[in-house]
Amino acid sequence: MNIRALIMSTIGLFIAVGAVWAAMNDDKEGGANVIQAPKMVQLISARRDIRFGEEITMSMLAVQQWPGGTVPENTFTDLAQLIGQPDGEARRAKETIRKGQLLVSESISDFGESVTIVQALGSNSRAVAIRVDSVTAVGGFLTPGDYVDVVLTEGKGTGLRAATILQDIRILGVDENTEQTSRSSSPARTVTVEVAPREGQILALAQKAGTLSLTLRTERDVADEEMGQISLADLLRNSEPMVISSAPEKPVATKRTVTVRRGVSAEVVELE
Repeated sequence: MNIRALIMSTIGLFIAVGAVWAAMNDDKEGGANVIQAPKMVQLISARRDIRFGEEITMSMLAVQQWPGGTVPENTFTDLAQLIGQPDGEARRAKETIRKGQLLVSESISDFGESVTIVQALGSNSRAVAIRVDSVTAVGGFLTPGDYVDVVLTEGKGTGLRAATILQDIRILGVDENTEQTSRSSSPARTVTVEVAPREGQILALAQKAGTLSLTLRTERDVADEEMGQISLADLLRNSEPMVISSAPEKPVATKRTVTVRRGVSAEVVELE
């Protein structure tokens, strides 16, 4: 081997060693910049719709994997937190829980706790029943969870008038049904609504004063506005009705006259 070949081999060896060393350093530096995958957390959700007041059982529940940093508050991470002991008392749904929805403590009762419509009320709210029929209750299309305006109609004859007395009122139940996913085929007799204490007084008085009708609101956000009242005269545009007599009118006789002139004077004489 000549000296030239030896030098080239040595240079090649140094280049190879340098390349290996550089690759090792790149791996170390790159490893520090690798984004670690977030730790996943197991959360409990509804396998199917769970109705208001229904007992929570294992068959109703499913497990979802969530990134640890995005876990909503008051959720459940352990099935035992919801099911409890096999022979123990069950938890119940305090509101309708949809399929796939995470279970949270606010929507679940304690073990053995009875669930009534009281659990569906908000802070400082009242439940008031309104007498309705198929006409005043939007033809039976109302379900719990809908929002309505309440219209009072009162008076008689030309003094008949109507006014919207409450707006954006939540329906808690229709007759004895509090389930948001079902609708009764029979006409409703009572609708239970959630109101503030003063609004409860307004409804109690209004039911004695006249007829209450419910108007179903859209699901979209709509700003409430002062609507005032409307009377029968407003509907008729304050115009007086035309009186039409059934008896034929008698023709008016036309009087015949003649003018008599005597010199410069003139006299009108009526003919018999």
